[in-house]
Amino acid sequence: MTSDDYDKKGQEHYQNGEYDAALAAFREGLARFPKDSDLTLGCAMAHIQLGDYIQACEILESLRRRSGVCPDVLQGLAESYLCLGKKAKAMECVEEALVGQKDPEFLTALAVILYRHNQFKEASRCYRQAADSDPGHAPAHLGYGVCCHRTGNGKAAVEALRRAISADPKYWEAYSYLGNLLYDMRRRSESKSLLGKIPVEKLWDPIAIERLLKLYAGKADRERRRLVEQRKREVERILQQSRERGLLDELSEKLDREVLKRPERGVFWSGRPSSKTGSRMEELLGRIFEAPCDFGEGKKPKIAHFDKALCETYIEDLTRFLSDQSRRIGRASAVSKTEREKIVVRSDVAGLLFYGTEVLLEMRRRFKQAIIDKELIQKLSSALRRYRVCAAASPRALAAWNAANDALPG
Repeated sequence: MTSDDYDKKGQEHYQNGEYDAALAAFREGLARFPKDSDLTLGCAMAHIQLGDYIQACEILESLRRRSGVCPDVLQGLAESYLCLGKKAKAMECVEEALVGQKDPEFLTALAVILYRHNQFKEASRCYRQAADSDPGHAPAHLGYGVCCHRTGNGKAAVEALRRAISADPKYWEAYSYLGNLLYDMRRRSESKSLLGKIPVEKLWDPIAIERLLKLYAGKADRERRRLVEQRKREVERILQQSRERGLLDELSEKLDREVLKRPERGVFWSGRPSSKTGSRMEELLGRIFEAPCDFGEGKKPKIAHFDKALCETYIEDLTRFLSDQSRRIGRASAVSKTEREKIVVRSDVAGLLFYGTEVLLEMRRRFKQAIIDKELIQKLSSALRRYRVCAAASPRALAAWNAANDALPG
C-alpha cells in the first residue's frame, strides 16, 4: 500500500465517524511513511475528534514548524487551543490562517469552529470574508446572519439571511432560520410567507413547524395546515427513533443522517426525555457513551466519543436540571417524605448524576487542572450542595450524589 492508500483508508473511517479506526489507519501508514504530512495531519485531526487536544497540538505544532503556513494545520490548532481554553493562541492561528485566504469552504469551516466555541465576533469575520470571496456561497451568508442574530444585530441578520436565500433559492435552512427570526420580531406575515415556501417534505425544524401551525389559522390555510400536521408527526417519529431531538442547532441544519443509521440502543435517561432539556441530555449521553448503563454492581458505561465541549454542555445541563429540581422540591416542602421520594425517583436524577460522575472522572483523567473550566465546576458544585437535601429522599439518588460530589475536580 502507498501512503495515499493509507490516507484514503483513514479518511473513510474519519468521514464515517470511526475516529479510533481512522487513527489506527493513519498510524499504520506513518509506520511505513514516517514523514508523510497528510498522514500526520490525519492523526492530529482524529485526536481532536477523540478529545485528545494536547496530543493533537503537539502533532500540529510539529507540522507547523516543518511545513510553514498550512491552512488545515492552523485550523486544527485553532480548534484544539479553543478546546483547551487557550483563546489567545487559537486567535493567533486564526489570524495567520486568514491572511490571503479566499477559499469560502475553508473560511466557513473555520467560522463554524469559532461559532461552536461562542466566538461570534471572530466567526462573523470569517463568514464575511467567505462571502466577500464568493458572494454566491450561501452558507457564508447564513452563518454571518446567525452570528449577527446572536450578537443582537437583528437588522443585519435579516439582510444576511436574505442574501443567503438569493444566493441559493432552495437553501431551506436559511428560509427556516429567517422565518423564525421574523416571527420573533413579530413580523408574522413575512414569517408565514417565508416558512410557507419550504416544501413540506423539507420541514425538519420543530420550532418552524409549530409556528407554521399557529400561522395557518384561517380557513384558506386548512389543507396546508393538515399537511404540516402530518409532517409534524413524521418528524417526531423519526426524531424519536433516531434520538436526534437535541441536534437541531441554531443553524437549523438537517438531521445528521449518520446518526439515523445507528441501531436503537435503549434509553439512557428514564426521567423526562420528552422535555427540551431532557431530549438534549439524552442525546448528549447517547453521543458520549456507547450504551446505557444501570450502574448496578459496579457497572460502568463505556465511553464512545469524548469531546470537551460536548461534556461541558452536559455538565451545564446537569447543573441546570439540579437547580430546577431543587426549586421544585423546595416549593413542595409541605408534601410528605414519601411524595418527595417519588419526585426524585421519577426524575431519575440518580442516572444523570452517575453519568455525570463518569464525565467528571474522565475529564480529570484526560485534562490538566488548568484547562478545566473552573466556573463551570463551581456552578455544578453549588447546585450539588443545594440538591443534597433532595437527594437524601432516595438511597440511590444519595449514592449518586456522593459519587458526583467526590468526582468534582480540585
